[in-house]
Amino acid sequence: MIRAPKFEHIKAKARTRGDIREVRIRYLSRLYVIVHHMHEVLRLHAGNTTSIQHGIRRHVMDLAGHLETFFRDLFRFALEQDASFFDKIVQAHNLKLPTEARLTQYGVSRYDFVAETLTLQSASSVAEAFDPLFFPKTFRNAVETSDILYAIPSKSRVARGFPLSAFPIWWDDFTRLFALSHEFDHDANSTTLVDRSDIARLESLAIILPQYVALMVPSHRSCGPEQARYLVTDGLGKAAAIPVIFLVEDFLSTDWEIVP
Repeated sequence: MIRAPKFEHIKAKARTRGDIREVRIRYLSRLYVIVHHMHEVLRLHAGNTTSIQHGIRRHVMDLAGHLETFFRDLFRFALEQDASFFDKIVQAHNLKLPTEARLTQYGVSRYDFVAETLTLQSASSVAEAFDPLFFPKTFRNAVETSDILYAIPSKSRVARGFPLSAFPIWWDDFTRLFALSHEFDHDANSTTLVDRSDIARLESLAIILPQYVALMVPSHRSCGPEQARYLVTDGLGKAAAIPVIFLVEDFLSTDWEIVP
């Protein structure tokens, strides 16, 4: 869905964006706080179903809001890094770009402008935005078939590819998270209850999926999946050569903290 954001709004958002590292760290550092808070609610209100459901509703909306911001920041990064992707998005949505002089007048770039014109408030809208980047694959297929190597601190091991064994219905969960958030945000009378096991799974997906997609975007842009896999594998002897993905266990650990 296309919208017409105001230049003041675009400029305010532009100040919070950065390169791929900044996008990833900013997302993790903000998510860190809400995950800790939710688990504290579960601990302190263990016998109070009403209180826990209230906390879960707020947590779902927080997760969805953070996901939307993350994917918009990543989208903006990809637009600037990949000229063909930028052109595909402009053509696919028949966007009318302001003149460079007008953009300069308001202190925003064409990448900022395009990033704010697409709404990313659902799983389908996120997929639609990123599909052209992974053509001929779709966003969903690219996630499921990518072969990226990464380290997991809490497990003291390395893994390869998106963990489909842990998230066999990840797309349904991704879709449901946004749908629940929309319902809770716009219908105070909603009687929908979210089971603890469901929120645990949705929370884990909200932590892991963005980190994995962040690894996919520069790999796809810079040298393609095959070469990216070779470069990482070739550097196995160097710890810094292996990107890291944090799990919920890492977020709940008390002996370290995320710093920008």
